[in-house]
Amino acid sequence: MKKKVVVLLISPLEIDSRMCNELKTLITAGYDVIVYAWDRERAFSDKAYGKVEGIPVNRVLVKSAYGRGVGQLFNYFCFWVIVFFRLLKINFDIVHCVDLNTLLPGVIAAKLKRKKILYDAHEDFPALMLDLKVRPLVPLAAKAESILIKMVDSVITVSNPISDVLKKRGAREITVVRTTKLLAEYDYTQDQVFSLRKKLGVQDKFVFFYIGLLSHNRKLIEIANIFTQDQNNDIVFVVGGYGILEEELKKAAQECAKIVYIGRIAGNEVPLYTKASNVILAVNTKKSKNSNTTLPNKLFEAIAAGRPIIGSSLGPMGRIIRETECGLTVDDPDNAENIKKAIFTIISDKAIYAKLCCNAVAAQQTYAWEKTAKTLLRVYKNLET
Repeated sequence: MKKKVVVLLISPLEIDSRMCNELKTLITAGYDVIVYAWDRERAFSDKAYGKVEGIPVNRVLVKSAYGRGVGQLFNYFCFWVIVFFRLLKINFDIVHCVDLNTLLPGVIAAKLKRKKILYDAHEDFPALMLDLKVRPLVPLAAKAESILIKMVDSVITVSNPISDVLKKRGAREITVVRTTKLLAEYDYTQDQVFSLRKKLGVQDKFVFFYIGLLSHNRKLIEIANIFTQDQNNDIVFVVGGYGILEEELKKAAQECAKIVYIGRIAGNEVPLYTKASNVILAVNTKKSKNSNTTLPNKLFEAIAAGRPIIGSSLGPMGRIIRETECGLTVDDPDNAENIKKAIFTIISDKAIYAKLCCNAVAAQQTYAWEKTAKTLLRVYKNLET
């Protein structure tokens, strides 16, 4: 009999490629999966039920917006209450809680029904809250995680530094499951790549690409200014995603032809956009504790596409870039001149660029979802015992 897994997600599944990989792996392995996802802006659908890449999704349509900080506490409470009562009404074997902001309803419902709990921590969440300027709630979040994490049956996270943090908060069994990508999803033809580049109007340009959370910690305004101020018309910055910088980046694109703003795209579109780019950007401020302990999707998207990455030197991302030599690291990303130096090192030396591309392809032997999936399935197998 199939084991039923309920996944709790605080954002639309459409934008979460990592979760799509995890859930498709579980479905292929024979698990019966359903996702409860909060689409607070109804950006992808206003329908409560649907499927995303074949994965059943039950949407929670409580209206809110990103970047509101403590102003959306009531909306979170509504999400928790709705999810909690839905969990009480259905049968399931495992509840898979993605990040701290879904853990409370998942733990309470699973304990009442004597079911297994998997905590999937993509972030050091209290540190993330510091980045998002929600400082008053940070001690409460750390305390809540320390209490709830002792009640779960297993924990997975994306990096060793976050694993160390969670152990200090009381986690017992932790497995690192990196955010690697399925290589088959990046297998596009030259015609498909050229078609997208033509659509974006960058077919004859050297493209630097970022897609993801549009926040100040990602140094995106500083990067946009580099492209605005430089006289080289052969380079382009293609940027998209969601967050508090959407309007500012949209305006920058309107004022500068070397910045192309693509807005929000679904997770299953990211591989083609990555493949159609020349270099991927993933630069985080060194002041961000969370960004420098987690492993961003960008790193593994770049590797899967065989594209070099420019990233911060700190944390596990910097270590992997240096070990694989699949890109360039920026020692002090808070100084925009250092980001600019990395950008122009790549475009000024074709031999360096070619070598970085080759190294990114070689890194696929180690960092690919085809290997990571086995680790995830071992965790689930242990939950069944």
